Amino acid sequence: MTASTSRASAATIHVRSDILAAVCLTVIGFVGLLIGNVGPDDRLVISGLPLNTFIYVFFFAALFYSQPRKDDLRLIFLYAAPLALLAPTILYSYDQAYGLFKYANLILVQIFCCAYWVSAIRVGGLTLWLKTLNAILFFLMMAALVFKLRYGFFDRQVPFFMNGPIVFGRLMGVGVILSMVIHRGWLRVALIALFLFGVFWSASKGPILATMVIVFLAMNVVLSVKGRLIALGLISVFVGGAIWAALAFGDGDAGRIVLLLDLLTMDREALAQSSSISIRASVYLQSWELVASKPFGVGLGGWAPAISDPKNLYYPHNLFLELFSEAGLFLGLVALIPFVAFVVFPKSPLKYIALFFLIVQQVSGDLLDARYITVFGFFAVWVHANVGDPSLSIQDSGIRGNLW
Repeated sequence: MTASTSRASAATIHVRSDILAAVCLTVIGFVGLLIGNVGPDDRLVISGLPLNTFIYVFFFAALFYSQPRKDDLRLIFLYAAPLALLAPTILYSYDQAYGLFKYANLILVQIFCCAYWVSAIRVGGLTLWLKTLNAILFFLMMAALVFKLRYGFFDRQVPFFMNGPIVFGRLMGVGVILSMVIHRGWLRVALIALFLFGVFWSASKGPILATMVIVFLAMNVVLSVKGRLIALGLISVFVGGAIWAALAFGDGDAGRIVLLLDLLTMDREALAQSSSISIRASVYLQSWELVASKPFGVGLGGWAPAISDPKNLYYPHNLFLELFSEAGLFLGLVALIPFVAFVVFPKSPLKYIALFFLIVQQVSGDLLDARYITVFGFFAVWVHANVGDPSLSIQDSGIRGNLW
């Protein structure tokens, strides 16, 4: 074997090891983001061992060994810094345990996920990271199909493999966005159709509406005129098919699909009769009244005890109302920075994903669920900050250049 052959072989092994390392780092970060709870979780206790806590502790310790770049860590902590202002509000909260739970987990999970994903991009590049995320979502979709075919395909009470319907709908919406920008030709068409079906299959109003908004925004950037026509045709076919299937076979989901149609067509009489819409309207109004009467907030976690009729909810199902009512107007506005900072940076698929979660968060989820916004929002900012770094090869990553 010649010296040049040996060097080429060594280089190949090095590249493959980098790819494997980047994939592993991406998977670890995704698992941490998905679990979202550092403390013991009854659902994840095996033989008395809280598996999720063990995972976080082990891999947090591993971060010290891997030693992410200091400038990356500085930006991660800087991006999360405005959230530090929320901590003192826990002291005067009506429910300090819940406030501490969602606040501590939001900060820790955000740092954990961002640190691992930054390392994954540094090792394997931006494209590999995005494609690995899309592959993980594809696996979750396939696993959900197999699981639901066995235990109840249109029964919304049956989990989508390892996720509830709302979380599953959110993840499938991310799959739609990623598929639009990292694949080409019929593979892109097939994946978009598959993930779109997953969004509608979840029968979750927030993810469905947010996906439609982002798809139509992104189509003008990603696709040609011909591509837009094909996409609209396919979307119509699969959306129509999902609605027909839910109405024909899914007794539990049919009402939710009909309600979504009522929402899209602004059928006021039907909306007035919807318990979901009326509950949200009631808690939104009470939340605004709380903001007006308590401009400095009631403390993180204190929303439910502070209003007269919380409708058995622990939070108002709207990120802005949650922050303003619990942290107050001033601290709430400052704390919103990590959730909206991405909007001032050039358009990118990461910006579209963060915007997708921001839209969803206006109708469902609490502050801890909003970790998806801060994580993908951070990467929209981080990629922009490192756009001149040759180690990322952003311009040659295979992503459509006009998205950056």
